[in-house]
Amino acid sequence: MRRMPHHRLHVGSFGTEPSGFEDFGRDQPADRQHDGNNARRLVYPDGLADWGDGRLFLVGTEGTLELRKNLDLLGRSGGDHMFVSNTQQTRYQDCSALPVTYYRDFLDDVRNRLPG
Repeated sequence: MRRMPHHRLHVGSFGTEPSGFEDFGRDQPADRQHDGNNARRLVYPDGLADWGDGRLFLVGTEGTLELRKNLDLLGRSGGDHMFVSNTQQTRYQDCSALPVTYYRDFLDDVRNRLPG
């Protein structure tokens, strides 16, 4: 597996205790064939209904897909919210009843991967 070098890597602190704790990080790929960034934050607004939210954004030329793990900003209860937007509309999908297979699939891949 080829590792992609990072074009930019930023870490910082927004004043979270203990002093100097790095509560923010962002990296962007250097590969000219790919574009994107990965950000991590441990500071959330006091008015947020939950301690934080895991989010994934996929942005394409015709629309976006947004996954929110812990909360919906419109106040729908529960977690596992998906929003799909295109040039015509935004759709909401409650994904809480779907099985989460990522960890099982990851462990299966590690156990059964081909050498090399």
